[in-house]
Amino acid sequence: MLPRLYVVLIPAAIAAATLLCWNLKHFVRRLKARTLGASLIKSLVLVVRKVTNSVYRTKEEGQRLVIVYVMIVLVNALIAGIFGLIAAAAGALFPIIVCIVILAIINIVILRKLMTYFAGRDAVRKGMDEIAAGNLDYKVDVEEISGYNREMAEGVNKVSAGLKAAVENEMKSERMKAELITNVSHDIKTPLTSIINYVDILKRHDIKDDEVRSYIEILDRKSARLKQLVDDLVESSKISSGNITLDLQSIDLCQMVQQMNGEFREKFEERNLSMVCELTDEPMLIKADGARLCRVIENLYSNAAKYSMPGSRVYVKGMIRSETDQTDSKIILTIRNISEHALNISADELTERFVRGDLSRNTEGSGLGLEIARNLTIMQGGTFDIILDGDLFKVVITFPRV
Repeated sequence: MLPRLYVVLIPAAIAAATLLCWNLKHFVRRLKARTLGASLIKSLVLVVRKVTNSVYRTKEEGQRLVIVYVMIVLVNALIAGIFGLIAAAAGALFPIIVCIVILAIINIVILRKLMTYFAGRDAVRKGMDEIAAGNLDYKVDVEEISGYNREMAEGVNKVSAGLKAAVENEMKSERMKAELITNVSHDIKTPLTSIINYVDILKRHDIKDDEVRSYIEILDRKSARLKQLVDDLVESSKISSGNITLDLQSIDLCQMVQQMNGEFREKFEERNLSMVCELTDEPMLIKADGARLCRVIENLYSNAAKYSMPGSRVYVKGMIRSETDQTDSKIILTIRNISEHALNISADELTERFVRGDLSRNTEGSGLGLEIARNLTIMQGGTFDIILDGDLFKVVITFPRV
């Protein structure tokens, strides 16, 4: 009777183990639904389930594979133990050998399938990480991937190709815009220089007619504004295209701010603006390009002179923020003022091209000053932040301390 019993039990046990392995999710779902009955075995299984799930959710794909495989091995060990008891009771060794061999083959097949599946998952995830990091040339190798993972890998490759084409088209468009601005600005500069020179000659003549003198003053002012606009366009185009060379040197920001205070004193007085400047006693040394940094501060002062409420104050503060490590110290320059016009605009929009705080465009500005100042600051290794609070306009520039 025992050999016949083995013939029936061994295939049944193997089938049960195989079904248990392939329906592991269904088994876990039944455990979550608490449908195993109110027995002691149920309580024990629920405890094991909670511990296993808590570990399973906190592990990477490879470690999850190990956990799943360990569970399969435990089930196999249980089945093998049952057959071992049967074989021991019958005094036969052949059934248990057959059982072990068959279970080993099944486990190898299952492990192979799981390893292939999780390897495909890892390949797809790595591809998405590479694309998210900006490596649009990366392609997921789909040769060793099959099934749903292969479909996802091919989709990731298509997304990468689409993004790369879009970026290349955008870069080409930006280059064309930069070249157009540069070429047109160069063509404008030639006649504009002649106009400025002839206006300057007319200003030197002793013209008695007041009306003619007023016309000359208007020509002088408008030509200067046009020249400034052309210069800003060329500068903005160079910065956006990366066609700019920086000469980084050790610069004392205190001295540059004091120099700028003197240059803008008359402009602030014309608008009845008071300058409140607070600087440190020790040098505020940073690594920057002197000419470019001067342009940044000049644009910010010019912005304050144009858009501040007349009769208000412009606050300039320089400080050194020391960290626990001296090498992490920062130089911070803050410029704040009260805007004459309502700031119904976000801080990000103010640093875009041709966007001005004076939406009515009553003031003479190009809308490029803040955009140039921000990009030049970032190019020199600093940070440029705009903070708006009602009509309070505040710019914070931060550089690493030398």
